[in-house]
Amino acid sequence: IHGQHDSASLFDEDNHLTFLDAFADNEKLREDYAEKYRAVAALRREIDRMTMDESEKLRRMETLKYQIAEIEKAELEPGEDEALYNERLLGAYVYDGCSYEENLRRWRAPRKLLREGPWGQENIVIGPDQTKFFSFTELNVKGKAPMYRTGFPQVAIVTAGEGKLTWAGGEMTISKGKELFFPVDIPDFAVKGDCTLVLCNPEGVTF
Repeated sequence: IHGQHDSASLFDEDNHLTFLDAFADNEKLREDYAEKYRAVAALRREIDRMTMDESEKLRRMETLKYQIAEIEKAELEPGEDEALYNERLLGAYVYDGCSYEENLRRWRAPRKLLREGPWGQENIVIGPDQTKFFSFTELNVKGKAPMYRTGFPQVAIVTAGEGKLTWAGGEMTISKGKELFFPVDIPDFAVKGDCTLVLCNPEGVTF
């Protein structure tokens, strides 16, 4: 039984291969090909997952080099790493049963200006005066600001606005919520736009 317009499907190019395969009676061949194609596609996805670009390799290498250097510099004895971890953990949190407002009054450190210019300013939020184990600054930019060189890798979080990171030969768009890792000594490194970044530093950074 055929409808009045069934022949119209002959003019649809999407149906031509189906008609040819049906005429050739090669359904088994199509199934074998489809199975092999799916296997090849899965292998390609796995290769893509395991392959990283050169910049990602360099970032990971920089992080691992820093971590190895820190471990070697600490010269830890067996079991000392756990004791050091506990010391740092206990030194970072003080509760004393105080209210949130009381803890802010007792422990909140005033921000200290690190640098400023026509592009905005960068303030030390937590620095060596508060703890020797880490530090972080808040960078407020309206324009283009050169990045402050610490001599260490940094982790950055964009807390407001949007803009671009620029360096010799490249740039990258950033916006609120973006988390970033900065290796050491990026050439001509700067941030431009209207945005705020929190820059987190490891032990050893001085201002």
